[in-house]
Amino acid sequence: MRYFLLTIGLTLAVAGSASGTTYVVKPDGTGDFPTIQAAIDAVQDGDIIELTDGTFTGDGNRDIDYLGKALTVRSQSGNPTTSIIDCEGAGSISRRGFYFHSGEGPQAVLEALTVTNGYATGDWPIGGGAAMLCDSLSSPTVTNCIFSAHLGNWGGAVLTRDSAPAFTDCTFVGNEASLMGAGLYCSAFPSPTLLDCTFRENSAFWGAGMVASLESSPTLVGCAFIRNSVHDNGAGIYMRSSSTPLLTNCTFYGNVAAGYASAVLCDPGATATLENNILAFGDGSALVCYSRGITLRCCDIYGNVGGNWEEECIADQLGVDGNICEDPLFCDPQNGDFTLHEDSPCAPFSEPNPECDLIGALPVGCAPMAVPNTLPGQVTLLLGPSTPNPFTQLTRVSYSVPSADNAPVRLAVLDVAGRVVRVLADGHLAHGLHSVFWDGADDAGTQVAGGLYFYRLSVGGEMVSKRVLLIR
Repeated sequence: MRYFLLTIGLTLAVAGSASGTTYVVKPDGTGDFPTIQAAIDAVQDGDIIELTDGTFTGDGNRDIDYLGKALTVRSQSGNPTTSIIDCEGAGSISRRGFYFHSGEGPQAVLEALTVTNGYATGDWPIGGGAAMLCDSLSSPTVTNCIFSAHLGNWGGAVLTRDSAPAFTDCTFVGNEASLMGAGLYCSAFPSPTLLDCTFRENSAFWGAGMVASLESSPTLVGCAFIRNSVHDNGAGIYMRSSSTPLLTNCTFYGNVAAGYASAVLCDPGATATLENNILAFGDGSALVCYSRGITLRCCDIYGNVGGNWEEECIADQLGVDGNICEDPLFCDPQNGDFTLHEDSPCAPFSEPNPECDLIGALPVGCAPMAVPNTLPGQVTLLLGPSTPNPFTQLTRVSYSVPSADNAPVRLAVLDVAGRVVRVLADGHLAHGLHSVFWDGADDAGTQVAGGLYFYRLSVGGEMVSKRVLLIR
């Protein structure tokens, strides 16, 4: 019901904003107005400003201010990758994409654009939100946008303070924060909502994907935190102070913390609710909390190098309220496919927690992982992707032994020259699904150099191989 109401609210907000005159702005200035800001200065509430394909740069196409107007700025094509606002921020020059600070409401719309290369410096909050700074009860609607390659102190890409923007189908990728919140930093109430958004490969000292701070209460539904990294703690999301985030159907995968908390870090005083989330294959403990203010329901925490359910604040929740520690069986995570195999324990109403609907951000998207029964003498091999990949300390390989002729099974790691580095399995194994971890060491226990390796499964006269990248 929460998901339904959120979706309807966002849809009505966007629909209500697009009823006026449409104007066109072109990168070379030959449209109806020479720049985006010139168009905003001139148009009225309800009007639409469409940007043609190309890259918009220079004064008037950055540091854009809606001036409190209920208008829409969007790409003409509807494709965010072809209509780009390049802030050209660098060095000591502070340049951001958009600044909402005049109480803009949901009918102030930004849609289907890429905003890139912003740079924000200075004191709070001006030193954050290089793509977008929302302040002073501003609540724009942002849909299908990409925020990439921004740098700030707090909220490398987006910073919100006392504001409730709504983000749908947005991607926060490759942003940096010298302090915290490379993708998004939200502070105080009201707070943002995020639906089907992705935080990928962002980096910060704390909270690379997102930070919720100072009584903020962000709501996230169907979001993915993929391969974000921190120099200290909380690679996915850092919940600070007295924040009260709600996360539903989110997926955390392959996030890396040099300290701890690869997925979620929860400070004293923060109260969080996680429902139907996957926290998997992170480098560092999955979740670290300094109080018992975190509640999990129908969550799967699995395969994290530093630990899964061991934290005292959540240990007693494993096996309760649908919480599990099982391989989520993503379809092809190394190529960015985080849908689920049909026999995933995170598929809707599946064992071992049949009371739970879908767990994670994405639905079932591929056939069962397990190999079906085969005819006598027939060998069918299944070698799953290693997770995480790339990895720094530990990666997991899943494979299936067919019910053939009791042939010997061998799973080995090879270097690029084809030399065997490590034998992970060798002998007769029972039919069915198996898994094994590789810790980056050879058969002698010596850690091997970083680089590309292959893992090869052989059964009888057939074999299959996949690649894995070890990072040192």
